[in-house]
Amino acid sequence: MKIALSGTHNVGKTSLAYSLVGALKEKGVHAVVGSETVRMCPLPTGTETSNSVDAETWIMGKQFIDEIEFEKKYPVVVCDRSMLCIYAYFLWNLEREPAMKGKPGVNIVDHMFKNWISTYDYIFKLPISTQTKLSDDGFRSTAKDWQKEIEEIIDRIIEENNIKTFVILLESNDKRVQKIMDIIGPKLPEMILPEDCVLSPDF
Repeated sequence: MKIALSGTHNVGKTSLAYSLVGALKEKGVHAVVGSETVRMCPLPTGTETSNSVDAETWIMGKQFIDEIEFEKKYPVVVCDRSMLCIYAYFLWNLEREPAMKGKPGVNIVDHMFKNWISTYDYIFKLPISTQTKLSDDGFRSTAKDWQKEIEEIIDRIIEENNIKTFVILLESNDKRVQKIMDIIGPKLPEMILPEDCVLSPDF
C-alpha cells in the first residue's frame, strides 16, 4: 500500500507522516516514511526565488526512484510528499521559464506524472491554513502568497486530472491520524505481518 500526503510546504506533511507510521506500527503494520526528496536536491530550491524547472525535474526523478525502492522493501509506504505536489512546483517554475516548454525533459515529466499518480492507493491532501504563520526553518519559503499560488495549482491539477483525494484539515496529528486510519482501515488487515513472520535483511 502506498499512501501519499500531498500539499504545499509548511502544512505539516512530515510530522503527520511520522505520526501515521507510528500508529500503523502499533497495529502490527510494517510501514516506513518515504523521505522528502526536496532537501536532497543539489540544485537551488526551497523558495520562490531559489527554484527552477531543472530542480523540480531532479526532485521528481529522485521521488520516482525512492518510491520504487521503498515499495520493494515495505508493505506500506507513507510518502512525505508525492508526485502531485512536486508536479505543482514544477508547473509553477515552468510558467516562469517559458523557454523550457516543449523540451524533451519537460515532456518526460508530464508523462511521468500522468502515469505515476495512479500508483498511490490513497492521496490525502493537506490544505493550507490562513490562520497559521509559516515557520522559518532556513530552507522553506515563508511567503504566504507563494504558498497560496502552489495550493491553487495543486487544486487545478486535481480537478483537471480527476484525481481522487481525501482532504485532511489542519488539527492535532492525533485527530488527523485517526481520520486517515478510518479511511484506510478496511485494507489494513492484509498488511499486518504474522507474528511468526521473519523479515528479510532488507527490512
